[in-house]
Amino acid sequence: MTKSKQLFHELVSKIALSDRAEAEAIAYYLLEARFGITRQDVWNDVAMEIERVLIESDIQRINEHEPVQYVTGVAWFCGHRFQVNANVLIPRPETEQLVTEVKQILKPNAKVLDVGTGSGCIAISLALALPHANVFGLDVSANALKTAQENATRLYATVNWLQADFLNDELTFKDFDCIVSNPPYIRELEKSSMEPNVLRFEPHLALFVPDADPLIFYRALGAKGKTILKSQGQILAEINAQLSVEVKSLFEKEGYQSVKLIKDMEGKNRFVSATWLQ
Repeated sequence: MTKSKQLFHELVSKIALSDRAEAEAIAYYLLEARFGITRQDVWNDVAMEIERVLIESDIQRINEHEPVQYVTGVAWFCGHRFQVNANVLIPRPETEQLVTEVKQILKPNAKVLDVGTGSGCIAISLALALPHANVFGLDVSANALKTAQENATRLYATVNWLQADFLNDELTFKDFDCIVSNPPYIRELEKSSMEPNVLRFEPHLALFVPDADPLIFYRALGAKGKTILKSQGQILAEINAQLSVEVKSLFEKEGYQSVKLIKDMEGKNRFVSATWLQ
């Protein structure tokens, strides 16, 4: 048996980061994801059984800049534990606000489409919060959808999964109350300011758009939303704060009403909301 405080301090000392607070956060994450040992358990110095070989392998991967979420295969989102891997983007805490915004506008029996569902974190969280809603999750990647389906099964969430290329395929479904999306929106030119753990390990397909056409996904959402949405249906999407004015203008030019920018907890324009009136 190993005392959890001793193991925690050992992990922190082995994580090769100059920022001790970040190393501690990773150590806490590793203990909870791998062994179910919470911060409170560490503070209480509970005794635990551990696999030393597994822990050493985890630390090596972390020190090679692999995100702890991929190392453990676990990410938390909206209070739920999701499986993640290299086929899907790691859910971000700020995206939880997008789920909150969507829940506030939807009726209990709404029909919702999550475009670019990835791990399924948005679609599944909405399905669990609104059990009478009809939730669909769409992605171009079969591997991402496999992960999303597995997450839905483990979390007992009912979601309809669709594989399609939202940019290029002709989509025939319609009568949705809401389209929600966290699409790729980071320009290639922004790569130089990003952390190596993101660049080396997270799927670029889910992150980046061409510098020459950074609004490509919002243009598709605007154009296809007109046939997918019911009258008074809404689009809510996460956006690149640096391009917020351009995104708002795009939806207005497409004929959407009540186009609004929504700020995140840091005061940045993080989301757009637009209503389609047929």
